[in-house]
Amino acid sequence: EIIETPDGPFNCPVCGRKLQTIAALKRHTASKHSSRLSKHDCSKCNKSFKTKWSLSTHNSRFHRDARLKEEIKLHIVELAKLVELLFCMIIFCIATVSEDLLPRIIHLLISALTQIYEVLHDLDVMIVHIDV
Repeated sequence: EIIETPDGPFNCPVCGRKLQTIAALKRHTASKHSSRLSKHDCSKCNKSFKTKWSLSTHNSRFHRDARLKEEIKLHIVELAKLVELLFCMIIFCIATVSEDLLPRIIHLLISALTQIYEVLHDLDVMIVHIDV
């Protein structure tokens, strides 16, 4: 049973540890004193934790960079698909657009390609600097 003290910290009824919030006390009790068999497994390293909170803390401390790296890789793939689409549009424009509009359209498409390549390069540089 959790005992709430009126003037501040909350005391753990099992070990006497003082915690600042009722939520912290509940997490502490579940993590340190629960005999529940429920466990939360880390999908990255297979460690097990008694609470979701502990698993979440573990993931943010030990696997944050790996998650960011995966997200960046997904963005690179999406941008690469856009580059392919823009190349197709350039080829289509060359084949179908009138000669007087063609230079302006090609300039706009090349400008878009250049921006996409710059973003791809920046994302690639970010991946290299993430420690996993």
